[in-house]
Amino acid sequence: MMTRIPRGLQRTLLIIAATVAISAGLLVWSLEHGIPFVEGDRVARSGTAYGFQIGSSREEAFRVVHERYAKPGYDFRVLWERASPLQAQLAEYEDPSSRRLSREEYSTWHRPISAVSTLEAPLQRVDRWDIQMPASWVNSIHLTFTADRLSEVSRSRWLFERP
Repeated sequence: MMTRIPRGLQRTLLIIAATVAISAGLLVWSLEHGIPFVEGDRVARSGTAYGFQIGSSREEAFRVVHERYAKPGYDFRVLWERASPLQAQLAEYEDPSSRRLSREEYSTWHRPISAVSTLEAPLQRVDRWDIQMPASWVNSIHLTFTADRLSEVSRSRWLFERP
């Protein structure tokens, strides 16, 4: 004669089995990819950060970008609102993939840093540049300009992106 396992014990055993299975999956994943590293965002509004001096001009910031970040897989990305006056000024620079997404709120210009040799119109007119670096998830530096001077440098790193 077989004895029945009480429902409470069945539920407990099921939870234990699920926990063991999830833990084993995370262990295998971590062995293959490394231990997850989540830093988040860091913001600098004075001094220097990641090679950039707060208060520097666009030209100086552009020079630093080329000196430090013109590597394979490193890209510029600039966004502007479609409903803004910038749309008329920058429409010719908009990426073809961005044009197809006409319902989106923002237009996009995206280029490899090594392919941009001059301070092109999107970099001259938009107040935020994003430097996207190779990543599994997020790894970028955001440069914000106020009155054509660098006013903020922020760094976003999430999941495995280390310097």
